[in-house]
Amino acid sequence: MRVRQVRQLSTVALFLCAFAALIRLWLVSTRSPHHSKQEATTETSPFELRDQDRERLRALKRSGGTKYYRASAYRRILRHGMWYVTTGPPPPPGGQNRSPVEISIYGAYIDTRDKKNLLIRAFGVSNSSSETPVRCLVWYLGFADAVMSNATVYDTGRGLYSNELSFQERMYACQPPENIEALPKLVAFTFEIDDVNPIPIVAPLPASDFQHDIGLCTAITYGYADPLWLVEWIEFNRLLGITEINFHVSNVSDEVTTVLAYYVRTGLVRVKPVAAPVTESCFWCMKLATIPILNDCMYRNMYRYRYLAVTDVDEIVVPRRHDSLRDLLRHLDVFYPSPAYIFSNVYFFLDFPLSPFQENGSATRPTTVPVLTTMTKLWRLKPSKRGYATKSLVNPRLCEVVQNHYCLRRTADVSKEYWATEVKHDLGLLHHYKKCHFELEECRRLLPSYFKDNSVEKFKDNLVFRVKETLANISVAIQSSRI
Repeated sequence: MRVRQVRQLSTVALFLCAFAALIRLWLVSTRSPHHSKQEATTETSPFELRDQDRERLRALKRSGGTKYYRASAYRRILRHGMWYVTTGPPPPPGGQNRSPVEISIYGAYIDTRDKKNLLIRAFGVSNSSSETPVRCLVWYLGFADAVMSNATVYDTGRGLYSNELSFQERMYACQPPENIEALPKLVAFTFEIDDVNPIPIVAPLPASDFQHDIGLCTAITYGYADPLWLVEWIEFNRLLGITEINFHVSNVSDEVTTVLAYYVRTGLVRVKPVAAPVTESCFWCMKLATIPILNDCMYRNMYRYRYLAVTDVDEIVVPRRHDSLRDLLRHLDVFYPSPAYIFSNVYFFLDFPLSPFQENGSATRPTTVPVLTTMTKLWRLKPSKRGYATKSLVNPRLCEVVQNHYCLRRTADVSKEYWATEVKHDLGLLHHYKKCHFELEECRRLLPSYFKDNSVEKFKDNLVFRVKETLANISVAIQSSRI
């Protein structure tokens, strides 16, 4: 009896094993190619140092043609938890500089667009002269010695200069050794090799398709922001076809935090906290962070966004003839193909009078309908002079440095004569909603010269519905102070 039971159990066990094997075989055979490709890419890290890479690095070290550096210790200095700080020698006694020179780096990225000329780019600010030599130290995973070279320094902004402060936005670039398949893992930019602060390198890698036709990177939302306007602004951009928005925030209110948290849960918004790259506290100190954070946003999303929009939260790029920015881009790509499209600035000053708010043809506004700035501020000025306060939609794969107005440096394969198209005013404009910020006399001259522009009214019904729905979902009482 016992032998028979053992045989029966063995038969059942064999059957279960065979059944499990068949299930595994079926899962493998029905797995989508995309899924298999994802698994293949995660099994091998682009930072993994292969045997041939390791031997190449050793050969370079033996040849003496490339300088190497092995630090006994590293200093991890993170200012405000996000800026990698490296300091130079202290200033000489009696000199004008009151503090040592320093570099504050927000992020570092490997640029693989030119396969024959890989570059590491890092964005930050510094109080040093652009002529001050900066060394670049590059580490590979599993190789203790850093490869040392000289960094190239580029100014990327207008800087902050006063009696007390002197800082400049910068991009630092250096080239890793040739013929190494693995990507470098860490980089440090330093004045003296005794002060080394390694930075993790972000590796934007090409993808088979874009996740978003248009992604938006905002400049810094700092201090007070009207939460109702923020809902209206986000919903208007979503209505226009922007499917992901990156916010960079500092010291915002609880109401704004609640609004952004709601949109983060929907997947439309991503939020990063931002702090000034310097120890001093001032509005322009915070503004120094703008170009580094925008380029961080661009490099991280280079292969996720087909086009990148960069605007402030008081600006909206509005198509005039088309129903969305995606439709407008399709038109521009056919008739005016370009690496970037520049939109002229138009002021809808909040000082201008209100237009009657109508919903579904009725001039009586129900109490449940919020007063929308874009639907009541319909008076504007003529477009600003060419190049003033413009904003752009940029192909990020053809841009090396982006500013909050345009692409500052293009890739080498972009023609210098044909790097951007200025969009005709009858196709699209940048609507800019703010109080008149010029000198008093200039505002007095400009304010009487407004005229009405109804171009946004075609979006009214959808926008009102979306704002009402969002406010109900957020379930917080939000009052606007813009009107």
